[in-house]
Amino acid sequence: MSKSKTEKRMTTKSLVILALLSAISIILSRFCVIYFTESLRLSFGNIPVIIAGIMFGPIGGAVMGGVTDVLGSTLMSGLGWYPPLTLTPILMGLIAGLLKQFVRKNTKFYKVLILTLAANGAGTMVWSTLSLSWLYGIPFMTQAVYRFPFYAGVAVLEAVIIFALIKSGAFKSQLFDKNLR
Repeated sequence: MSKSKTEKRMTTKSLVILALLSAISIILSRFCVIYFTESLRLSFGNIPVIIAGIMFGPIGGAVMGGVTDVLGSTLMSGLGWYPPLTLTPILMGLIAGLLKQFVRKNTKFYKVLILTLAANGAGTMVWSTLSLSWLYGIPFMTQAVYRFPFYAGVAVLEAVIIFALIKSGAFKSQLFDKNLR
């Protein structure tokens, strides 16, 4: 007897993959990062969040992004956890999950680029900039002037990396496994 969509549950394999992606995201966000200012940093910690969204859909991507941010900022950040910023990786995983079929059907670079620009646009560029303006008291537009172009460039680099990973076959069985939830 086959299960309906509402009866499908997260498998052990799915949880392990999400945990690994979360660990990779924390390492990339907390240890492989270059700070230019207090509100501008170069990190590729969003890549695993976007991949989780593509693999597990909007809920899996959003939950993984949120859990990763809370764990990473609580356990490994000298600055501590700032709740409004947690919405950034949640939005990124959610948007990547909502756009996953766009990328999965016929994976082309421009599709991955659109997905990463959409995720970064809503998450890093808009919400994160707004949250940081609240945190540091710097006007939104003052930060947007330098953050938007910078993170658009980061999104392009993330798209190149994600596209290369997809095309290399690194996630092929997981990306196209209909039973993976």
